[in-house]
Amino acid sequence: MEDLLSIFGIILIFGLFAYLYVLIVLKLTKLAKRFKIKKHLWFLWIPFLSGYIIHQMADTKLWTFILSLLFFIPILNLATYIMPIVWYWKIAKKLDYPGWWALIWPLWLIILDLETED
Repeated sequence: MEDLLSIFGIILIFGLFAYLYVLIVLKLTKLAKRFKIKKHLWFLWIPFLSGYIIHQMADTKLWTFILSLLFFIPILNLATYIMPIVWYWKIAKKLDYPGWWALIWPLWLIILDLETED
């Protein structure tokens, strides 16, 4: 019985994370369309490549994206955590929201209604 509950718990947690991942990617896709980014939107489905589209939305230089990929080098791996916060800060500012929302970005991506403008 305990094994069955363990398996059920693992499936439930995996399902929740999969649901949230799909929801966030769909919201990022809408946001990218709002910023008129049409090419390579499928990058959002691949964890490390999604940073490329997010960096484009933040309108930052390409080296910031490359720096965020160097997570395997000690000290430079801090960029893996810092650069996405900077990108989301800039995106929040472009959307006329407080920049500190970048610290809770998954939450505001899910809550906000990010419909594309016609």
